[in-house]
Amino acid sequence: MDKKNPWIAAILSFLVAGAGQLYLGRYRRAAIYFLIEILSAIIYLYIDPFSGQILSFAASVYSCVDAYRMAVEMNRKVEKEAGKKVKSIERKEEVYIY
Repeated sequence: MDKKNPWIAAILSFLVAGAGQLYLGRYRRAAIYFLIEILSAIIYLYIDPFSGQILSFAASVYSCVDAYRMAVEMNRKVEKEAGKKVKSIERKEEVYIY
């Protein structure tokens, strides 16, 4: 797993709810946010434009924050795993020295 830029994830999700999750490889979450965007478009076109805009904006903001937090969490896991690999390599080197 590679490190991802949290700001790119956040900006993508603000532009289109779910795009940041797609960038992070979280396809199920991305699909949920995309469905909310489709629902907000339907509400905007057929029921109430104001409510559709509010739902779309709320989904984008929430998706933006969620994508940023998720990217930070994923990066921490990547760094932690990389640290474990380095430690295990160092231990193996110590074993081979003897």
